[in-house]
Amino acid sequence: MFFQKPICMRCKKNVATVKLTRIINGKVTELNLCSECAAEVSPYQKKLNETKANLAEILQKLIGGTAAKKTEPTEGMEKVKEDVRCQYCGLSLETYKNSLFLGCSGCYESFDKQVVSDLRRLHGSTQHVGKVPPRFRERIDRQRRINQIQRELERAIEEENFEKAALLRDQIRSLQEQMNNNV
Repeated sequence: MFFQKPICMRCKKNVATVKLTRIINGKVTELNLCSECAAEVSPYQKKLNETKANLAEILQKLIGGTAAKKTEPTEGMEKVKEDVRCQYCGLSLETYKNSLFLGCSGCYESFDKQVVSDLRRLHGSTQHVGKVPPRFRERIDRQRRINQIQRELERAIEEENFEKAALLRDQIRSLQEQMNNNV
């Protein structure tokens, strides 16, 4: 059984989106009205519709202002081709830039550089740094430490500092063993 959308009791054309309840001399009257009819009947609804219109205009300016700006390539980032499309859902890069909404999980791969750039610009980071449940805090802290040491290990190898690299490798193994034992 599907729920049918109520029709406006006044114009009998549009879908009713407002339920107006009037109490006059103890008698309750309920009206299901579309937003246009509700604005004509109730002075409060008219103000609400004007506020929604103003809010929609403000949001469009805010979203349009930030999304419409072309992001300039940052240092080390080559200019992204405009005709790029997601191989899974077909969303175009231009559509993503205008809406900042992705179509599927494959869009993260297809628009990798643009998404990372937008995340940094909007959130200041590309990693979640919010709250962690207490029972996982130790494990996550240990994993972050392992990741940090792995980056140091890569630098040590690049610099051909193999003694330091061996020490870092041993630290990583030790932390990984601790994680496996605490599971």
